[in-house]
Amino acid sequence: MGNSALAKSAKLAKKRGMVNSLIGEFKGAIDDFNRMRAAARSMSDRHHEGIALAYRGWAEHQNHMVVETAENTLKSALNMAEKGFEDVRCFASTTLGAIYLIYNRHSEAKPFLMEAEKLVSRVDDPFIVGWWSMFGSLWPNWEGRFDDALRHHDKRRSTIKRGGVAFLMNSWVEALPKGGKGEYEQALSLLEDVLAIGKRMGDDFWLARGLNTMGWLYGELQDHRQAMEWNMQGLEAALKANFPIPEVENNARLNLADNLLALGRLEEAEEQFNKVEQVVRNPRPLDKFMLWRCSQHLFHSFGELWFNRGYLDKALSYADECLALAQQSDSQKNIVKGKRLRGQVFLAQGKLAEAQKEISNALEIAHRVGNPPQLWKTYAVLGDIRQAQGRPNEASRAYGDAFSIIEKMATTLQNQSRKDTLMRSHLVQEIRQKAQRDDG
Repeated sequence: MGNSALAKSAKLAKKRGMVNSLIGEFKGAIDDFNRMRAAARSMSDRHHEGIALAYRGWAEHQNHMVVETAENTLKSALNMAEKGFEDVRCFASTTLGAIYLIYNRHSEAKPFLMEAEKLVSRVDDPFIVGWWSMFGSLWPNWEGRFDDALRHHDKRRSTIKRGGVAFLMNSWVEALPKGGKGEYEQALSLLEDVLAIGKRMGDDFWLARGLNTMGWLYGELQDHRQAMEWNMQGLEAALKANFPIPEVENNARLNLADNLLALGRLEEAEEQFNKVEQVVRNPRPLDKFMLWRCSQHLFHSFGELWFNRGYLDKALSYADECLALAQQSDSQKNIVKGKRLRGQVFLAQGKLAEAQKEISNALEIAHRVGNPPQLWKTYAVLGDIRQAQGRPNEASRAYGDAFSIIEKMATTLQNQSRKDTLMRSHLVQEIRQKAQRDDG
């Protein structure tokens, strides 16, 4: 076979590999990228052989094979990446960094992600740029650096728009920091695009994620009934798709449990928490995909349930587990959650000095992160502490600060129904009453 025919064969194998990837047939995609590599080797084309290896390592990761399998393939691609092979080095480095992040190996991830960041401006492949943009954004988002996460999207937006799958996954990823910093209308609009494109493309994976994220956002806005509808759809989509990893299902169950907890349906919430905890406490290899993130959510929320029932020691134990994992991964928003729950427990135990220390620290971090619900919920607990300390004026100021943040959230909402639901929600009305009562 001549070089022209080999080049055509390599190009066709890559296209087929991407189609197989799109429909979730990653075993087929791996075979396609192997054929691409074989054609490149026959032409003595080290560049395209390296690209084929990088795509194969990516497909092995997406197929949830043994971590070491993808890791070794990607390292082989990097070993082939001579000077000028920036796309190979960028793609392989991004995927290695992504794998290490996913499996809670953060210190190993950062050098690869930083290397990819240096190279991506010299890469023109929309999929590779989109893949980097996704993890280049998820990394700071998980650490609570929402503005940094959004800057990644702004830098690569024109290239990402050229790739269908890349655009889909990055629209979802962009919605996360938008929602995290309180830009709810923009986040919801992005997710509407994700759901529409996901349905059109038949992409169950991103569709289920979009549904769950919709549920999270409505929970942030205290519309727990609407949030439940989205989260139940997300759970049904995940179960129907029968994903090999339970991450999407676990996220939907946790969001759903948060809604049930907020609505006072504690037994139903506990049922969902228990199902996720069984995975967290006894994980199989496939269960470990993003388990560190899911575990933090579980430990804080389940701890809140035990706090509401008056099981203070149990609530504190869960708060400590949340905090330990959050500090290990530098997940600032979850550090706030863990510290706030510890402060609530100490307050209930009459340990006011310990409670104040936890809440003061949580409030400092919450200001740095900038997530509105973490701010107003922490200020509300500070108000409770000041009341217990016999300092009513300072309690009034804390409750007032909490309510001011909520009002500011409401002003950003263009949808009047969302705004009304937020302001009329039970928790918001309770804070309003406390602020007014203490003013009087």
